[in-house]
Order: sequence, then structure tokens, then C-alpha cells
Amino acid sequence: MPENVIYVDDDAGYNKFGAAYNTNAKKVGTYMHRYGAWYLGTNIPSVELSPGMVHNAIIQPDYAHLYRVTIPAEQRIIVSLEDTSSSYFYKNMGIYTVDGESLFSRSNYHGDIRSDVIPVFGAGTYYIRVGGQNAEANGNYSLSVTTDPLQLTDITPGTVYNAVLQSGAQQYYRVTIPRGNVRFTKPSTRIKKRLIIGGAAVILILLFLLYGPFEGFRLLFINTAMYSSRFQFLARSLYSENYIESVLEINKPAVDRKTNTEMVNIVGGEGLYFAPVKGNYYTGFIIKIENPARLTLVSSHNSEGKLLEELTAEHNALGGINASGYTNHELKGEAWGITILNGDYLTHCSDGDRHVMGGFSRDHKLSVGYFTEDEIAAQNYLWAVEFGPLLIVNGEKSELTQFSGGLSPRTAIGQTKDGSVLLLVVDGRRAGSIGATYRDTQTILYANGAVNAIGLDGGSSSSMVYEGTLVNTPSEGDTERLLPNAIIFY
Repeated sequence: MPENVIYVDDDAGYNKFGAAYNTNAKKVGTYMHRYGAWYLGTNIPSVELSPGMVHNAIIQPDYAHLYRVTIPAEQRIIVSLEDTSSSYFYKNMGIYTVDGESLFSRSNYHGDIRSDVIPVFGAGTYYIRVGGQNAEANGNYSLSVTTDPLQLTDITPGTVYNAVLQSGAQQYYRVTIPRGNVRFTKPSTRIKKRLIIGGAAVILILLFLLYGPFEGFRLLFINTAMYSSRFQFLARSLYSENYIESVLEINKPAVDRKTNTEMVNIVGGEGLYFAPVKGNYYTGFIIKIENPARLTLVSSHNSEGKLLEELTAEHNALGGINASGYTNHELKGEAWGITILNGDYLTHCSDGDRHVMGGFSRDHKLSVGYFTEDEIAAQNYLWAVEFGPLLIVNGEKSELTQFSGGLSPRTAIGQTKDGSVLLLVVDGRRAGSIGATYRDTQTILYANGAVNAIGLDGGSSSSMVYEGTLVNTPSEGDTERLLPNAIIFY
């Protein structure tokens, strides 16, 4: 990779993970090395590749090849990666500028990858990374770069250009704005008055909603704020503690229920289905895995935590979701509550005598409930986490109010009668998806056949990886949250 991309080693041991940053401290990817060999986007020698040239290569499992291509004139660049393997070959391809900025990234298990989905333009030097992940065999591929000369039409500000565009065609325009023509002026007195009036109107509307006759808005606002570790101050700054407690008590999910695992008869199968979910005010993704033995819980095994992509890649998993909460914002790698891994307690919890638990027994059945320590031991958990709420128990929905939990990003897990596992993530706190309530999460899983289901850590932690790619949009934007553990599948 380019010299001004800096690699930082974040961990040590057999598998080392780290993050790659450019000289502007912008994160441009992650890397990993094994036995001292760097791969997957690291500082390895690059091969010069000319436009029009086809390069055939064999890539070893878990390694990457790096290519360098120079475009002499302003053109549209199309990179094609053809899979010529006769066996299973998971591959990925990325295109980067000389300062390490990612322009294109795609992965695929079967078939080819073409960069014309996200066009890359301009004269200059680019780096192409090809990565292969297959623990059983080498992969064969054919890489080629073609260019499409741009037919640019110059237009000037203030002009209207009319044209006829054929189906499937693209037309590119170039506009140049002289610096001297850009001016910033102070707002006029009329604009200032409009801003003051508009601001006052917004304040009056907010006061009317927060303290007026619309109790539903207050209940939703308080639940949304108080079920977030970061925004509780908003509710406390507007309402008394007594009123907040009364609202939360009314909307508190019921917990005194336990799973009867005899309702689940595992059929098995190798089916795996991935699909988007969409409601009136939220979007997300759901995964159905027919064989519950394909899932397990993995831990970050450090106090800082790890990204979900790192946890799935570290275990060569197909994907996964976040699981437990964490003790505090400074120790995201330390799980809150009880966690059980491989039948042994990984963490304990001293808060209270009973715990809302969800996890899989050694016969791969999801057991959820409100348990004492002795009852937890009786579940014969192979792996489990403490969180909540209980969403569905023994085929019946838990009693959840309309505003329970407020609107927030959500993560949940459920199991159907035939043993299939459902993994759900809903985005929130952004345009197009403001979040879901506990009841929304319950409705989605129930509609997909879940007979037992439990909520996991939500908010900024909600994340899902599928086929090696983060598919949802975490609520903190480009900054993903480090996790103490994750539920992964193969």
C-alpha cells in the first residue's frame, strides 16, 4: 500500500488485528497477520497493471494481492475480477487512492466483481487489492482494468442545458466556479427576523408536545431517552425523577417467564436466508439459519473490545450480530451481566438474585427466561448472555406497551418451532430509520415464526455482518462501537 498509510498493531498473539490509518488520521481499513505474513490490505509489494491488460493469478487462503494502475488522462475506470476457481472461493476487492482513501469495496462467494457499480474517475495512480478467504484451497482469478474515455460537456453556472439521454447511457458534465465569484454576505434584517420568529415557533411547538395534552409523545420521548445510556440527561432535564420512574414502571416489560424447550423440535437443514425488513419508521435486516448448530458466542477477550467485523473474521465466520452490553464506555470489552461460553461462566453479575437470560443449550435450543443462579445452571447452557427484554416465550408474546423501550436501534435473537434461528438488527437515530420499540422488534420476530425470542444490546452497539460485510448502518455513523462479544455463524 502507499507509504503514507500507517498501520497500527492493536493486539498480539497468533492472530494479530489492527487498523490502517492515512496521514490525516482517517481509518481506511483493518488488517491481520498470521505467522508474520501480512495480508488483507497491508504493506505488501504491488504489481504494475496497465489498462487493457489481463492478469491471471492464484491466491493463497487468507492472503491478498496488491496491484498498482496509473491512468494518464481523465477517464472512467472499470476493474473486473473474474472468479476462475473450480472450487469454493470467497474473494473481495477494493480500490484505493494513493493516500489510502477507499473508493470501492465488494466481496462475493461465487461469481465476478465489477467496479462499475461505484464509478471511479480521474487521472492518477490507484491501488487495487484482491483478497481471498478460504481455509481449504487456493483461489484462481483473472483481473483486468479497462478505461472509458469521458466525454465531458462544460457548462457554466446560470445556464440550462437540454439533452436526450438513451436508456442505460450516462452523460458527464464539468462545471468550474471561479473563487472570486463565491461571496459570503451577512444576513439581512428581514432574514434575522424570520430566523427569530422561526426559532420561537419551534420552541413553542416543542413545549406544547413535551408538556401539552399529548401524553403519547411524552411516554415515547422518556422511554427513548431513558433506555439509552447516552441520552438520559434529556429526559432528566425536562421531567422530575418521580414522573420518569412512573412512566418507566408503566412501560416496564414483564420478565417472570421461562422457556419450555420441548416446543422446539429441531429439523436441521443447511438453508440460510438474508433479507431486509422495513416498517413505517425503521429499516433493518433479518437472517434465518436453519441449523442452530452453526451459531456460537465469541468473546473479544480484552477490556477495550473489538469491532464485529474483527470478531467474525478472527473466527472465519460468515457473519454475526452484537450480543452483550458493556460495563462502561471506557471498558467496552468487559461484558455487563452473566455470560457463559462453552458451558463455563465467563463473567458473573452480583446485581440482584434473578437474571434475564438468553442462550443455547447443548442440544441447540434457545432458552430464555428470568432465572435464579440455580435455574441458570439447570438450563445446561452451552453459551448464553444476560440482557433483555423477553420478547416471546413458548409461542406467546410478552406484554409490552406501545412505547416500551422507546425508539432506538435494536438487536434481537429468536428461534422457531423447527429450530431455525432468527437474527434481527434494526437501524435507528438517522434519517429513514429512527428506530424501533420493543414491541416492533417482537412483532417482526413473531411474524417470522419465532416461538422464543429475547432482546440483546441495542443503541449504537446494534450491528450485523453478513458475508464479511457490515450490512447495517450503526447509529454513530462511521464510528462503529467496540463490542465485548458477538453471536456468530458459519
